[in-house]
Amino acid sequence: HPPEESSSNITSSGGFTRYIIDLEEQSLTPEVFEEVEEFPQFNQFDFPTINEKYRGKEYCWVYGWVALDYARQSIIKRNVCGQGGEKRFTLENHYYGEASFVPNPEGVEEDDGVLVTIGFDGPKEQSYLMVLNATDLTPIDQAYTQHIVPFSFHGVFFGQE
Repeated sequence: HPPEESSSNITSSGGFTRYIIDLEEQSLTPEVFEEVEEFPQFNQFDFPTINEKYRGKEYCWVYGWVALDYARQSIIKRNVCGQGGEKRFTLENHYYGEASFVPNPEGVEEDDGVLVTIGFDGPKEQSYLMVLNATDLTPIDQAYTQHIVPFSFHGVFFGQE
């Protein structure tokens, strides 16, 4: 495998830009984020998601999916407030789908919750549901499924409100 630093990301063609829409001023302002030196692909990810409690409000954490090459995929946590703390979860020959953020109902911090995603264990040739701690991206649990779940699986978590 090529080193991560020189790997061309097959999932994205550009940098990471957030657009701020000001309805009162009727303006659109792009905010471009600098690369993270240790892992430039933090600016090149797909399937972005946030804690939905922060939709329409200021937020610092965005989560996404990165493919460095066919065999190396990562779930990432990117700080868009510029204070560091980016995280990455990856396992060689495991393939992930879009992650959904599920907030802790008693949580206080923006990143207090879990990420739920479908994974595929290449060596076992079996899909699994994986739960990651959204704060540090450490695995909490996984459950293998009886059937292979297609990579086109998408979903969103909605609480009972």
